[in-house]
Amino acid sequence: MPEQYNRWTRLSKAAVITAVVHLIAGLFMAIVLRQGLDTADLSDRLSFITQHWSLWICGWLSWNLAALAILYFYFCFADAHSEDNSSSSLLRFAVLLTVAGVAIDFCAEAIEVGVLPNLAQMILVHSGSLANSSIEIFLALHRTAVMMTGCLSNELYTLSAAILIISTWRSYGWIIRGSGFLLVVAGIGLSGACLLNWVTGMFLYNVILLPILIIWLLAIAYESRLKAKMVQE
Repeated sequence: MPEQYNRWTRLSKAAVITAVVHLIAGLFMAIVLRQGLDTADLSDRLSFITQHWSLWICGWLSWNLAALAILYFYFCFADAHSEDNSSSSLLRFAVLLTVAGVAIDFCAEAIEVGVLPNLAQMILVHSGSLANSSIEIFLALHRTAVMMTGCLSNELYTLSAAILIISTWRSYGWIIRGSGFLLVVAGIGLSGACLLNWVTGMFLYNVILLPILIIWLLAIAYESRLKAKMVQE
């Protein structure tokens, strides 16, 4: 009984931490990172990345933390439901998918942080064919990073969430079920928008996805706290 209490308590705390980290990362995306992404003109993007590279790095580091936070949350979620032998293997598989997603995420964001700022500076400093070729490389690498993090990695996170939600469907109420369903739909939509290089869609699905994720996380945090109290009693 004490161990199960600890598991539910740990899940509740992990959900809150993950919600807070994603809120911070979302603010960085809305205020900072969007100025260097496809939502801005190329010249403005290049200027922002070179002149505010420290903010650019901090913004992506916040998403690194968000990836680690979601991995920790999924692990705690699977651990809290580990006594259900019928779904324990699926829950572990979901965590492994998330590990792969985090690895891909980190590679993509390493390109954004470690490669693109240098290319942006080269484009602004040089002119002619060198600048033009650097622009092509910049756009190609950014597109690669978007496909890695926004399409492939996000799809792994979404698939992991779908497995967790379906495997524990009867354990939660309609708020968690409903927000979980919307989370999966929005996640698929975001991956599709990235695949099609639909900039407006990427923006809209990000705006939709983050609040739904936070609601889902906080609802699970509350429910897990209640389950911990029930076990304790």
